[in-house]
Amino acid sequence: MLRELTIVLLASSVGFGLMPDESVPYTYEPRATCLRGRKPVPLEPYVIEIPLGHPVTLKCNAYEKVKKERIPLVPAECPLDGHVWELPRSNASEPPAVVWSTTIDKKFAKEHFTMKEDYSLVGYFMQLAHNDSFDCHVLTEHGEYMSRVTIVIQDCNTHTELDTITKLDYLRVLWNRRNPCKYGGCFVDKVDSYDSLRCKCVEQYTGDFCDIETPGAIEREFLFYSPLFGHVFANVFFIILNCIYNRMRKGTRISLVDEVPNVGKPAEDMMLLYPAAYLEATPEQARPKDDKVPGKA
Repeated sequence: MLRELTIVLLASSVGFGLMPDESVPYTYEPRATCLRGRKPVPLEPYVIEIPLGHPVTLKCNAYEKVKKERIPLVPAECPLDGHVWELPRSNASEPPAVVWSTTIDKKFAKEHFTMKEDYSLVGYFMQLAHNDSFDCHVLTEHGEYMSRVTIVIQDCNTHTELDTITKLDYLRVLWNRRNPCKYGGCFVDKVDSYDSLRCKCVEQYTGDFCDIETPGAIEREFLFYSPLFGHVFANVFFIILNCIYNRMRKGTRISLVDEVPNVGKPAEDMMLLYPAAYLEATPEQARPKDDKVPGKA
């Protein structure tokens, strides 16, 4: 039982993007041709949760680290193939030094993402197909720096058939990390050909994700529960007042042992209690009323 629970927990962690999948190595194409002999420098990956149909901005941590440490970028003669996004270059023959790659279909990926001047990747209308990892490659004279971002699309974690929920799905329902609505319900709305997550907030909260408290929410909550508070307070006050009254009306106890004589245990007169039991029967009363004697034919 414990082993099965451990397997389910590990599987759910990978499914949510809480930890990287160790079966897929963190070094894969594209690789720089002139740097294949050097060991790549992968940075710590991180996970970002995005509501369905909302935008996202992916930062290139590898480029930020190279920029902070002032590491020179790779020479122009070091090509890098297989990438998906790159900035427009003035010289087409000059290979890019910073690119992004992913395992999503290249055409589908380019329709939703755009690379900015700071080498960040901006995505629009995120869909379930974007549940994937995105890698930023930076070619430097010290080697190839790579940083990975794993996107987890928040889709309310809904299920169409209740009887098909597995142990992994049950844990996801309990944790429900794919529901960004803090104080409200979560549902998926379809806008044209895209799915979009929406939140239905309770009365006390507002905002896209029900995380902004409305003015006067605390006062309305107090007024809503005020009858219950008043009932409890009235009962407690009545009990305390009754205890105080009983203590005030009690006088000093006086013993009456010396005043009342001890008459002892009263004797029981059976003849007085049961007089009929002591009467003797007359001959007329002892004679049977029926002439037939029992035993005679």
